[in-house]
Amino acid sequence: MCVAGGVWSRGDSVDKGDVTRWKSVALFVGPLILAATPPLVVATLVGWVCLERRPLYSDNAPREVNAIAALRRIHTAQQEFSRSFQGRYGSLDELTQRTPEWFAPTFLPPSYAPLTLDSTLRKDYYIRVHVLGSGATSPLGDWFAYAWPVSDPLCYRTFVIWSDGSVFGTSRYAGPLYPPSSCAFPAGSVDDGSLWYVAADGSEWRMVG
Repeated sequence: MCVAGGVWSRGDSVDKGDVTRWKSVALFVGPLILAATPPLVVATLVGWVCLERRPLYSDNAPREVNAIAALRRIHTAQQEFSRSFQGRYGSLDELTQRTPEWFAPTFLPPSYAPLTLDSTLRKDYYIRVHVLGSGATSPLGDWFAYAWPVSDPLCYRTFVIWSDGSVFGTSRYAGPLYPPSSCAFPAGSVDDGSLWYVAADGSEWRMVG
């Protein structure tokens, strides 16, 4: 062990002045460390809880898995709807209800029926489908849909599915803070196969595998 620049062994004596100086340092520094510890501990615990509940950019968190699966099911339903109705895409209301004048099949189960503004709730995630009107265009395609968490934006991501089936996610929206319709529109060009892009809302949207 090194004490005051020397090497100490069991048979050696230690200068009492050195011990006194080390005690003084400990008494001065110790309270400062203790005072700083609670915020650090709280921040560490919060970060640990979030990482445990959602590993950063991982697709294994159960709630996120359900949200992504719901978006992909809507994508499949839109493809079937488009084949049935000459290239047109349907709202959630049209995808979940039999339309009497068309005698159309139900493309999604009733649990996907909209609650308000073509939005529905699926296992702690809100989902909203946007279908473009005649002549309208968007960089995401003729329709797209968002899924965002009911709460806890720090631990769960918001997702968007493009009409081509691509799914991207970001950590920004939750609950009443819903994603505006154009928030995931790319701010610039996006190359085919890109793993991420910067969107109109300034966030990075990363591809979900």
